[in-house]
Amino acid sequence: MKTKEMNIEVANNKFAYKMARQLFTEKENMFFSPYSIFSAFAQVYIGARKDTERQFQDALDYGPQDIFHNSMNESMGRLENFKENIFNIANSLWAKSKDEFYTDFLTLLKELYDSEINEVSFSEIVSKVNQWVSEKTNKKITEIISEGDISDKLLFILVNAVYFKGKWEKEFEKKDTKKRPFYTEEGEKKVDTMFMEEGFQYFEDEKYQFLSIPYKHHEVYMDILLPKKEYYLSSIDVGDFEKLEKKCYHRENIEIYLPKFKMEYGFFLNNFLENMGLRKAFNPAEADFSGIADISQPIYISSAVHKAFVEVDEEGTEAAAATAVMMVRGCVVNTPPEKIIFRADHPFYFQIKSNTGEVLFLGKVEDPSC
Repeated sequence: MKTKEMNIEVANNKFAYKMARQLFTEKENMFFSPYSIFSAFAQVYIGARKDTERQFQDALDYGPQDIFHNSMNESMGRLENFKENIFNIANSLWAKSKDEFYTDFLTLLKELYDSEINEVSFSEIVSKVNQWVSEKTNKKITEIISEGDISDKLLFILVNAVYFKGKWEKEFEKKDTKKRPFYTEEGEKKVDTMFMEEGFQYFEDEKYQFLSIPYKHHEVYMDILLPKKEYYLSSIDVGDFEKLEKKCYHRENIEIYLPKFKMEYGFFLNNFLENMGLRKAFNPAEADFSGIADISQPIYISSAVHKAFVEVDEEGTEAAAATAVMMVRGCVVNTPPEKIIFRADHPFYFQIKSNTGEVLFLGKVEDPSC
């Protein structure tokens, strides 16, 4: 009998936009991997019981344990089997001794999440974890935790790292990249801006323009949500990506002006997740992670940190993200002849999404020169 599955992409994407609505409130470049965070906490969810387990389901839209974890395994398998692009997912657990944990917990981590179980002295754990993350993200993220994250109450650290390297289906010509204006709150800046005239999936209305640029083999797409100039980015709901994907159609003769950009962004997850309803997991008096280990002291999440990197240029995109948890997408075809100008010369949202529907990365560009 085939194992029941749930739509991981639906749950992941709902989480992605809920997180982005909280995060994208400051006027600065921001970038994160909802899939990395979603995957990391999925592994913690294995050990959650009773009300804590229910909060994972309500706040993060995780399904029943057996169905959810098997579906996550299927999702990760699909994403790691791209033919033309690279998307690597790595998971690991770091603790003093494996003997402290229930065998079932470690078995599920290894079998369903391909997680590495590492025994390490806590005097070396910071350097070991950071070295592992650096290796798994092609040295794009070199530090995810610091000595200040380590206490004598630490039981284990669970880490997820994702790395993406994608080539555009049609590359931008380097000779067409020129210094062009980009308008920020501080005024006009000259930034390296790429140019291409091509046909892509596209939609616009009185409020914004939506463009989807494919990577090789159409395995992954970069979707860009650009408000019309009379609208501020803050007046646009980042969750509109979902409805605009359904409205887009193929348009020819699109002149695309897109700035090159590179950014690294990191933040602690605790407050954001608590605001989404995952409160008990962070409270030592209420957390129930009795499915992890049989110890007398309560197990809870003391802190969770996420860091992400992205670089977009003429050839494609390189992106990486890591999450550490410390425990104490077709469209209607239409080809009208008129030329369309898609000029990303002011702040915009962007997402990197697989052809199976998962939002892998999500960000916003306020100033590509930063």
